[in-house]
Amino acid sequence: MEKKEQIYPQEITFKAVYRTEKYPRESIISCFSEKGTKHEISEKPSGKGNFVSFTLTACFESEDHLNDICYNLKCIDGFVLMV
Repeated sequence: MEKKEQIYPQEITFKAVYRTEKYPRESIISCFSEKGTKHEISEKPSGKGNFVSFTLTACFESEDHLNDICYNLKCIDGFVLMV
């Protein structure tokens, strides 16, 4: 399957899941703020309350910009997965 070329700047929405006890909302906001990236964030706790899912939307100027922020989000304590 051929990879579809992305055109930037582009608004992208994705989810990041973290363990609840680490509650990383402020760290997530910092990842975007440090790069001067406007973003929207919403959150939803899991049914048992062990995890929290953040829906993140931002406009990325380049693939490198996207990759930098995703890398920083993955480095936040309590990170589980990103889709």
